[in-house]
Amino acid sequence: MPMKKFLPLLLLISGAAQAQVLIFDGDGFEACPRGATVIQSLSSWVGVFGPFPQVSPNNRLTVPANGSFGLQFAAPNTVSNGQVAAQLEGTIGEAVLSLSPCAAVYPVNPATCVSAVSATPTVQWTTDPVGAGCRLQPGVSYYFNLSFGSQVAPGGGQPWCSSGSCGVRLVSTTR
Repeated sequence: MPMKKFLPLLLLISGAAQAQVLIFDGDGFEACPRGATVIQSLSSWVGVFGPFPQVSPNNRLTVPANGSFGLQFAAPNTVSNGQVAAQLEGTIGEAVLSLSPCAAVYPVNPATCVSAVSATPTVQWTTDPVGAGCRLQPGVSYYFNLSFGSQVAPGGGQPWCSSGSCGVRLVSTTR
């Protein structure tokens, strides 16, 4: 790896806040990295909710701590815009979510495809080439990734979960 690419990755990993989830320095739109974050649960959006971006009334998900939860989906074939969000149940932690062609990847670039660490992580998306949000290519397969990281209490701006797994309600809307 050239030093030019290695140094930012080294600084990202060795920073004072010890990034536990946002460790991938790529843009998430190249070959999938190995071991970016441990995949604890992986399923398909269609199998759980129906076609993306629809969600069913039973939109509760249990997300294991210490890794990543993922749902594979196909971006709509039409020009569409929307947002996905996770609403945490109670004061149980803070999570991060991403939309990426790779499972368990939380790319730092483009920033529009990864949420801030929050009790309500949200990402806006679009299939419009000039739209605002995380730009998805129509018909292409992506992953909705959600992680509470590995901490059990807040600290350093990292995702955390107060128990072995945390419940969330998935919200998906079109705009």
